[in-house]
Amino acid sequence: MPIKDMIKICLRCKKEFETNKSIKKYCSNLCCCTQNIERNKDKQRERYRKWRKENREKSNKYARDRYKNPLNLEKRRSRYYATYYLKETLLKKFDHHCLDCSSKDNLEVHHLKYSFNFDDCIIVCKKCHAKRHKIIYK
Repeated sequence: MPIKDMIKICLRCKKEFETNKSIKKYCSNLCCCTQNIERNKDKQRERYRKWRKENREKSNKYARDRYKNPLNLEKRRSRYYATYYLKETLLKKFDHHCLDCSSKDNLEVHHLKYSFNFDDCIIVCKKCHAKRHKIIYK
């Protein structure tokens, strides 16, 4: 005996649709997939909230150590200032010109031996720097 068409209401878009399957809940695959994605997002949010509640002290301690530790800030500052001082000194040494093409635009420090010694660094423009590293630059 064939199953008769039934009129059901889609759980997501609330539209009426005809079906011959009694277990069908959505009018289309799009509604079904969208509903599953929304449901999974809610579950994921709930899992994250639960994890945050359980691990609040551990995550807060990590954040304090990572971002508020004065030693880390000092290291970051000293490295930034060392790089800045190195570039300014080399710019004066090479008279604000690229060593390869004599350009004055987009100057960068190229480390020959990847150290912060003045003897191992030169000033080149961005294009020449890319050529030295064999990178295609447009």
